[in-house]
Amino acid sequence: MDARVVSAMRLAQTGINNNFMHRFWTTNSRAGSNKRPKLKVTGTSRTLARFPLRPVTFRYGFAAVLALWFMVLASAAEAPVVDLRLPAHFDPYAVDATARYEAAARVACAVPKPPGFIGYRWILPPVAGELRMLTGTSEGKQIYIGFLKSQYGYQIARLNEDYGTDAQSFTELLESPMARVDATRAKVRRDDAEFDRDARHDMLSGIVAALRQCDANHALGGIRALLASL
Repeated sequence: MDARVVSAMRLAQTGINNNFMHRFWTTNSRAGSNKRPKLKVTGTSRTLARFPLRPVTFRYGFAAVLALWFMVLASAAEAPVVDLRLPAHFDPYAVDATARYEAAARVACAVPKPPGFIGYRWILPPVAGELRMLTGTSEGKQIYIGFLKSQYGYQIARLNEDYGTDAQSFTELLESPMARVDATRAKVRRDDAEFDRDARHDMLSGIVAALRQCDANHALGGIRALLASL
């Protein structure tokens, strides 16, 4: 185990133990007991010297637990992985998407693996934002515009109001790079998130299937690495 994680675990345990003794001493004091608390260590009773334990021990223990948590996350994020890189402006709905997944997977599988290798890592792009820039002949752009038609009931005026555009029809949007879309608007962000959720699910399935063809033992490691890097 990483030395930083071990150190944080010991720090957390020390803080938790001190916090327990603070609660124990406070309880006995409120009950009016004059007996000093005893701590059993390996079967032997040792009387603790009477000293004031303050609530700061709780804060110390809580901080130690947080430190342990961040150490574990940092250790996971630095785990030995290999990056799988998708092409720029990738269209997950293109007819050659599967071939592109397989090509990217073969490149990643051919990379020499570091010691302790656990799997592959990849970054899925903002799909809706990428597809907006494509031409109207691309499969992804057509599916994206179809999604917008469904969202707005073919009412281009409503879409213009929410997206900050001035298109006369959805056909015009299809043929344009949609450069005037204000991606910071709340409705645009919600639509993008909904579209990306389904698109990324399909992309994830395609990537895992491609990796299984060249490295069946670590194909799913990329999912864990991706989650650890968030």
